[in-house]
Amino acid sequence: MRKIHSVPALALAAALSLFAGGCAGDRAPDSAEPFAALVTRGVDVDYTPLATPAAAVAAGELIVEGTLTGVTTGIDLQFANTAYTQRWDGAYVTLVVTVDRVVAGNPAQVHNGKVFVQVLKNKAVSPEALAGANANPKVVAVLDNLSGWAPGGGATVVRPTTVPAAAPLFAAYTDGLWLQGAADTVMFGLGAEAGELGQAWGGADTVAEYAAKVRQAL
Repeated sequence: MRKIHSVPALALAAALSLFAGGCAGDRAPDSAEPFAALVTRGVDVDYTPLATPAAAVAAGELIVEGTLTGVTTGIDLQFANTAYTQRWDGAYVTLVVTVDRVVAGNPAQVHNGKVFVQVLKNKAVSPEALAGANANPKVVAVLDNLSGWAPGGGATVVRPTTVPAAAPLFAAYTDGLWLQGAADTVMFGLGAEAGELGQAWGGADTVAEYAAKVRQAL
């Protein structure tokens, strides 16, 4: 089962860092696009596409619709080699999605109405800056439970202290996580674009259309 196959960039422009730092106190716009751009700038994503809605249903341990209501610190990867630990420091952020509907999977995996999704992020941007850019967009997410995930290389996963201890941690498939703000006419991905979806998705370019395609495949 594919977990996360992405490598954060090691060097990012100083100008971007200054810009990101200034976002934390600003009011988030009604579009998900600035948030998506901040998360993904400088992040190289390698993924196997979910070619069809049926493939998404087969792959996802949990598929939900909801709202992005929070952004907080993500997991840490700890290696015996401290250089590797430093390399991955700050590479992840937690997206807190308040679930409106479980499309597929066991609803018991939802903790107090929320799921906690680990996403690779631009290392120059803090979780606080991303939280400030959060426009509370609608979300559809095809999720993979990270319980028991062994990243390889002798790494161990350290849970964020900001996530309830009893809550499962999830990763999202790159082309299975879509955000759409109140001002958006199309959805935005974190490493994928709607136009890259296969023909079987029928041109879905909104969160509602993507979720509807998934439901039709159940």
